[in-house]
Amino acid sequence: SINCLFLGGDSSEVFTVKILETENVSILKRLIKEEQSHRLNHVDASELTAWKVSLPVDTITPELTVDDVEAQKLHPVKKISSIFVEDEVDEHVHILVQAP
Repeated sequence: SINCLFLGGDSSEVFTVKILETENVSILKRLIKEEQSHRLNHVDASELTAWKVSLPVDTITPELTVDDVEAQKLHPVKKISSIFVEDEVDEHVHILVQAP
Protein backbone atom coordinates (compact mmCIF):
# COMPACT_ATOMS: atom_id res chain seq x y z
CA SER A 1 0.00 0.00 0.00
CA ILE A 2 1.18 3.49 -0.85
CA ASN A 3 0.02 6.61 1.01
CA CYS A 4 -0.66 9.52 -1.32
CA LEU A 5 -1.47 13.21 -0.96
CA PHE A 6 -2.21 15.98 -3.43
CA LEU A 7 0.05 19.01 -3.21
CA GLY A 8 -1.82 21.68 -1.27
CA GLY A 9 -3.62 19.12 0.89
CA ASP A 10 -3.34 18.58 4.61
CA SER A 11 -2.82 15.41 6.64
CA SER A 12 -6.56 14.65 6.78
CA GLU A 13 -6.55 14.23 2.98
CA VAL A 14 -3.99 11.39 2.82
CA PHE A 15 -5.35 8.36 0.96
CA THR A 16 -3.98 4.88 0.34
CA VAL A 17 -3.65 3.07 -2.98
CA LYS A 18 -2.97 -0.65 -3.30
CA ILE A 19 -0.62 -1.52 -6.16
CA LEU A 20 1.54 -4.50 -7.06
CA GLU A 21 5.32 -4.08 -7.02
CA THR A 22 5.44 -5.35 -10.61
CA GLU A 23 3.28 -2.49 -11.88
CA ASN A 24 4.54 0.93 -12.93
CA VAL A 25 3.95 4.61 -12.19
CA SER A 26 1.51 4.95 -15.08
CA ILE A 27 -0.75 2.37 -13.42
CA LEU A 28 -0.28 4.13 -10.07
CA LYS A 29 -1.51 7.37 -11.64
CA ARG A 30 -4.54 5.55 -13.04
CA LEU A 31 -5.32 4.11 -9.58
CA ILE A 32 -4.96 7.58 -8.03
CA LYS A 33 -7.40 8.98 -10.60
CA GLU A 34 -9.88 6.17 -9.82
CA GLU A 35 -9.52 6.74 -6.06
CA GLN A 36 -9.97 10.51 -6.41
CA SER A 37 -12.33 10.54 -9.41
CA HIS A 38 -14.48 13.34 -7.97
CA ARG A 39 -11.43 15.60 -7.69
CA LEU A 40 -9.93 14.57 -11.05
CA ASN A 41 -13.08 14.50 -13.14
CA HIS A 42 -11.58 16.53 -16.01
CA VAL A 43 -7.97 15.34 -15.70
CA ASP A 44 -6.40 12.39 -17.50
CA ALA A 45 -4.24 10.10 -15.37
CA SER A 46 -1.30 10.79 -17.70
CA GLU A 47 -1.49 14.51 -16.78
CA LEU A 48 -0.75 13.80 -13.12
CA THR A 49 2.79 14.23 -11.80
CA ALA A 50 3.89 11.82 -9.07
CA TRP A 51 6.75 12.59 -6.68
CA LYS A 52 8.32 10.00 -4.36
CA VAL A 53 8.71 11.37 -0.84
CA SER A 54 8.86 10.05 2.70
CA LEU A 55 7.06 12.54 4.91
CA PRO A 56 5.70 11.96 8.40
CA VAL A 57 1.97 12.69 8.24
CA ASP A 58 2.22 15.16 11.13
CA THR A 59 4.61 17.38 9.11
CA ILE A 60 2.17 17.92 6.23
CA THR A 61 0.84 21.44 5.67
CA PRO A 62 -1.15 22.89 2.75
CA GLU A 63 1.80 25.21 2.03
CA LEU A 64 4.16 22.27 1.35
CA THR A 65 5.83 22.24 -2.08
CA VAL A 66 8.14 19.72 -3.74
CA ASP A 67 10.94 22.28 -3.29
CA ASP A 68 10.52 22.04 0.51
CA VAL A 69 11.26 18.32 0.70
CA GLU A 70 13.44 15.65 -0.84
CA ALA A 71 11.24 14.63 -3.76
CA GLN A 72 11.96 12.46 -6.78
CA LYS A 73 9.81 13.02 -9.88
CA LEU A 74 8.66 9.63 -11.15
CA HIS A 75 8.72 8.54 -14.79
CA PRO A 76 5.54 6.75 -15.98
CA VAL A 77 7.29 3.51 -16.97
CA LYS A 78 9.32 3.14 -13.76
CA LYS A 79 8.42 -0.03 -11.83
CA ILE A 80 7.08 0.32 -8.29
CA SER A 81 9.63 -2.26 -7.09
CA SER A 82 12.51 -0.04 -8.25
CA ILE A 83 11.06 3.04 -6.52
CA PHE A 84 10.32 1.45 -3.16
CA VAL A 85 13.30 -0.82 -2.52
CA GLU A 86 12.88 -0.65 1.27
CA ASP A 87 9.76 -1.07 3.37
CA GLU A 88 8.00 2.25 3.65
CA VAL A 89 6.94 3.69 7.00
CA ASP A 90 3.17 3.23 7.39
CA GLU A 91 2.59 6.66 8.92
CA HIS A 92 4.39 8.52 6.12
CA VAL A 93 3.19 9.98 2.85
CA HIS A 94 5.00 8.13 0.05
CA ILE A 95 3.69 9.92 -3.05
CA LEU A 96 2.88 13.59 -3.59
CA VAL A 97 0.52 14.09 -6.51
CA GLN A 98 0.39 17.22 -8.62
CA ALA A 99 -2.58 17.82 -10.90
CA PRO A 100 -2.45 20.32 -13.79
